Amino acid sequence: PAKSSAKIDPSAVTVPAGPFTVTNSGTGKKNTLSQKEDNSLVLTDEKGKVLWTKAFPGKICGSAEELDYYNNKKIQFLVATGTKLYLLDRLGRVVKDFPSELGKEVLLGPAVYDFSGAHGYSAVVLHSDNSIGLYDLHGRVRQGWKGIAPPEQIVCLPELQTDRTGKKIWKVTTVSRVYTYPFNGGPEPISKEKRKK
Repeated sequence: PAKSSAKIDPSAVTVPAGPFTVTNSGTGKKNTLSQKEDNSLVLTDEKGKVLWTKAFPGKICGSAEELDYYNNKKIQFLVATGTKLYLLDRLGRVVKDFPSELGKEVLLGPAVYDFSGAHGYSAVVLHSDNSIGLYDLHGRVRQGWKGIAPPEQIVCLPELQTDRTGKKIWKVTTVSRVYTYPFNGGPEPISKEKRKK
């Protein structure tokens, strides 16, 4: 996979600490997932009532994504800590076959995509070595993925866009530029431009 030559400064990256808004598929209402000093996770309902508190092994990497893993209208929450992805159900239980191991530490993410529309989810993360990873939910690198690792510190998750010809591309923002990469990544960007201040 792609390796970055950037001087890495994790402080250039804002990692939100939450709280994160999630949908409770049991009630259809918006709940709040937050994390305490001891890393335990707390889910509170729309009225602020605590629904559960669960121990958790580390700090969430700035994101709690919703997905319907079993395609049955029940929503789970995907979070990352350390080198792993955790999928939690609305009662705070870790879903069977999780956590999945990515093999490298996550700095920010995941962002979840359903490229096919068939609940075949992919997770995009920014690793602490300044590379972008694209995985299935079980930690396998997505087929065809060549990695993205620009020569400058990436400051946020990449944005999936469509170019003029209808091709999917990734916009990757670094400390000073915005790089455009093909959908499967690769060693060389398609283009780069200075960041607008």
